[in-house]
Amino acid sequence: MDCRRLTVHKDHRGCVLLDGERYLASCRSVSKALELARTLAAVHSLRRGPPVMVELRHYGQRPRPVRID
Repeated sequence: MDCRRLTVHKDHRGCVLLDGERYLASCRSVSKALELARTLAAVHSLRRGPPVMVELRHYGQRPRPVRID
């Protein structure tokens, strides 16, 4: 089953929220970017149902999954 991937990229300039490869938003803090990602994941699950994966990636590191609940 395919899942939607929302990724928060954190670097020295702030955070960028991506939906796959598509830019969605820019935030100054990780907490605000994760809050937006969780909101989008909840809306997506209510509308369509397939799973959504939220990841946090710090500059130069591998992405790690983030709990949505």
